[in-house]
Amino acid sequence: MTFSEISRRNSIIAGLGIASALAESPAQAAPTLKLDDPKERAKVRAKIIASAADEAVPAFYRLHIYAYMHEKNLVPLYTMNNVAIKVCKPMANGNTMITNYEAGVYCKFDTHEVLEKWQNPITGQTLEPWHFIGRPLTVEVGPDEVTTGPGATLKPKPMAIETVGETVILPTMSGFSYPNPFSPTEFPDDSSGPTMYWDSHYVYFAPLKEVADPNVLRASASIQFQNLVSFQPWAGMGTRPGRSWGRAMGAKLKSLDDIPAAARKGLEQKTPMLFDLANWPKDRDDTAEYKKILRAKSKKA
Repeated sequence: MTFSEISRRNSIIAGLGIASALAESPAQAAPTLKLDDPKERAKVRAKIIASAADEAVPAFYRLHIYAYMHEKNLVPLYTMNNVAIKVCKPMANGNTMITNYEAGVYCKFDTHEVLEKWQNPITGQTLEPWHFIGRPLTVEVGPDEVTTGPGATLKPKPMAIETVGETVILPTMSGFSYPNPFSPTEFPDDSSGPTMYWDSHYVYFAPLKEVADPNVLRASASIQFQNLVSFQPWAGMGTRPGRSWGRAMGAKLKSLDDIPAAARKGLEQKTPMLFDLANWPKDRDDTAEYKKILRAKSKKA
């Protein structure tokens, strides 16, 4: 028997031995979620949405926005590079208090090219985008509800948590309407009508292994959401029928350093407060600021 034959024979025997050992060893139990306990359920929701620990969790999204006009196919308008930073605080009752800091920059559709001027493809009008800087909003994430304050436009309603294979799916839905702060009487060319309508449907996809592990307080997650919202006043749509329809995809990040470089440049330029959370302009009201712009234009006209 040659050396090569001996080596081949030994490797076959070794392989059979490994296979035998694997066959005889007990199979590892698949991870399972324990959702009967309300505190555990609240913890699972918090760790998927952001974190059940005392920490700040950023997320980055690409939000592609279209015009839905009832009688036409969707018309691409622009894309927003959006960052949300959720500052989490565990509560004594097992829930998690989350304060959300969010801002976004409008770009040429499906690119990272920041818009300084934008031509509305429906009206042909050239307009100046109003990049988004939100006021901090605080919510309480519980086992079966997300409680928001009176100033929140989104009123998320948790839906059933599902496990598909190795993935945990956590959806929420939100429908909300309120008197349009840009009234048709004062802003006839900019207002979408007397009432603002806002529907937003989120879904988080997280690894079951992380969600089921009691030692993991911050699960990684991919995020997708869709918005159906009354046209923004800066878009120049006025009271035309329809709404803007947004489709976003993104993920929670380990840190702001994980923001794609092509997107970060524009965010640093237009929304620098994202990178200096301690000095966020908490008293800034995006709506009030844009009203000042419109009123100044009206006086000039």
